[in-house]
Amino acid sequence: MATLLYKGVPSNPENGLRVRLGYSVHTLSGSFTVTNQDAQFLALDPDGAGRNVVMPSEAASQGSFFYIKNEAGATHALTIRNSADDSSVGTIDATKGHFVVCNGTAWAVIQ
Repeated sequence: MATLLYKGVPSNPENGLRVRLGYSVHTLSGSFTVTNQDAQFLALDPDGAGRNVVMPSEAASQGSFFYIKNEAGATHALTIRNSADDSSVGTIDATKGHFVVCNGTAWAVIQ
């Protein structure tokens, strides 16, 4: 069976798939870099400014997804960026949350 996620994540005993779930909250003071070891559900507070969120390596993330919620109470957006070329793939406006998924080549914000 193919492993889609980081091998350090325990596999589900029922189907052998490696799934890391969990919820994590971060207050940002600059750009935030997501790793494949981070919780899949992230609440990010941009703390008074628009912030960049750099996703993990596209080549190492095929099939990966994260749900990212912008915890800002004001108008500050999170800009989601590919790691390979630093290109913007979308934004998450204040108080919104979206899935961010990877096809192995690029990340995409699903709205």
